[in-house]
Amino acid sequence: MDSPKENDINYADLTDENIINYENLIKEDEEKKPLVSEYDVIENYKVNYIDSEIFSKKINQLKNDCKGYRSVRKDGNCFYRSFSYKYFELINKNKNSKWSQEMKKIAKDSINVLTSVNFEKETIEDFYDFFMDAFDPQKFREISFVDEYTSNGIVFYLRLICSAELKINHEAYEMFLEEPLDSFISRQVEPLGRDVDNVQIMAIVNALKVCINIAYLDSTNNNVNWIKFGEEYQKDANSPVINLLFTPGHYDMLYHNDENV
Repeated sequence: MDSPKENDINYADLTDENIINYENLIKEDEEKKPLVSEYDVIENYKVNYIDSEIFSKKINQLKNDCKGYRSVRKDGNCFYRSFSYKYFELINKNKNSKWSQEMKKIAKDSINVLTSVNFEKETIEDFYDFFMDAFDPQKFREISFVDEYTSNGIVFYLRLICSAELKINHEAYEMFLEEPLDSFISRQVEPLGRDVDNVQIMAIVNALKVCINIAYLDSTNNNVNWIKFGEEYQKDANSPVINLLFTPGHYDMLYHNDENV
């Protein structure tokens, strides 16, 4: 199938499918952008289809809840990169809290979880080290999401965590799949560059015991829709929540009004 051409897209009828086709057109330009952008105020958030009245309205609605954002490269790893950046950022900002200590313990034990489902320790140790190094604030700022090889190593390790959770607790996820679990994992979970669906999001949430709150901006005429995953892991009002933004085919990070930047 030929790649979509820009003049094939009907901007007068802006559907989620058209938006995704347009996103595919600009992937080459994305490779020139940083893996993670600098923080910016929400008023400056732009999407490639900003001239759509629906999306402009929804971005304005976001201002009621969020003060800023970071964008990530659109390379098929955007959920894992957005999630992991916010995950480490929140842990490092709250490094002395009980929550952060619990998160670090789960992360430290993750290599044992992976070896329990037959990942070879010698094969995954480097990726585990990249992941654990990001708990160091200096390495997090200067290396983890600046160096592409290191950042992709963190993304890959998260994919393995997702894979292990799906294998260990397969009964909770198989009902949502349209193909055998092993096939789904080998095609959609472990390879870099594969987008996520709700199954992978829930697996990450359950494996790491975190709460994710996602604002969905789509082409419907509805208001911004927030969906919280893993609310049971938000033990109290002070427990950090990872806020993300979804536009068709892509995830970025959001900073809620009550978050310290």
